[in-house]
Amino acid sequence: MALSPLPVHTITGFLGSGKSTLLNVLVQQETMTDSAIIINEFGEIAIDHALVETSIDNIMLLHSGCICCSLRGDLVDTLQELEQQVTNGKLPAFNRVLLETTGLADPGPVLQTLLTEKLLKQHYAAGLVVTMVDTVHAVQHHKYHAEFAKQVAVADKILITKSDLASLSQKAQVTVLYQQINPGAEVSDGTDVHIDATQLFGNIELDNDFRTERLNQWTLASKMTAAASYDIHLEDVQAHYHRESDPVLWQNTWRWLQSVVSLRGSQILRIKGILNIDNEPMPIAIHAVHHVLHPPIRLPRWPGNDRETRIVFITRGLELDNLNVALRNAHRALSVI
Repeated sequence: MALSPLPVHTITGFLGSGKSTLLNVLVQQETMTDSAIIINEFGEIAIDHALVETSIDNIMLLHSGCICCSLRGDLVDTLQELEQQVTNGKLPAFNRVLLETTGLADPGPVLQTLLTEKLLKQHYAAGLVVTMVDTVHAVQHHKYHAEFAKQVAVADKILITKSDLASLSQKAQVTVLYQQINPGAEVSDGTDVHIDATQLFGNIELDNDFRTERLNQWTLASKMTAAASYDIHLEDVQAHYHRESDPVLWQNTWRWLQSVVSLRGSQILRIKGILNIDNEPMPIAIHAVHHVLHPPIRLPRWPGNDRETRIVFITRGLELDNLNVALRNAHRALSVI
């Protein structure tokens, strides 16, 4: 490990904004191979790491839910563990850390930890905060979730995603949002999958004055969201994990997913999964946000030896037992909840 403090770059953004997609693009680039990766997920079962194609050995998971004050100790422990494993020769040295937060995270405390935690300051420094903003759903997320404004407020760089799916009105509304919340952030289009890592993590001086400005912006956003009335709170959100050992039938499963997002899209914050389809040798990845079910993606290989269908649902106010029963029947007959 290098002697000077290593930057910890944070990739954040609300559920479905494209964080895992961005991370996949970055880790395939030669300039990123000397990176350590930390992935934080909401819920007890992790699936994001299985969707990240990387040959990088330094990849660790945080299962404690949202990165906030309660998880700051876990982040400190994880960074110290990375450092110790390099010292012991169990992991190769790295020159930066890429931290992907859960979509429900408030990244402000992460930045505070990196700036103030004495146990970390010798080896790590706060790097860039890159926030992904979903053009199609940004206004809805801002209306119902305080975390959205905090993610935008602390950003050094904002990547606007799904602009190809958005209307002119949605694009205009998103522009107003980020200009109101964080007018000093550098904004670019993150829909393009050919984002250059060197350009993304360069061109900004990461001094304490700069960081103080960002934290002040985050503090202001925190006060504004605290004063606002939000219908949805973190305690109302549930993560549900479904596992199916037998291969599922594609047509029924896809029609079922279409029915779920059509009928219950307002309660579906995120669907992400890997499907084991009957007579299909490679896994199929599925993604959905609210009423939008994205085209399936055929993955080049199975992540590990597990060939089971695994789907994570992050929902609000949805009877998960009904969802579970419907999915179990998806490979036999169309089920609608």
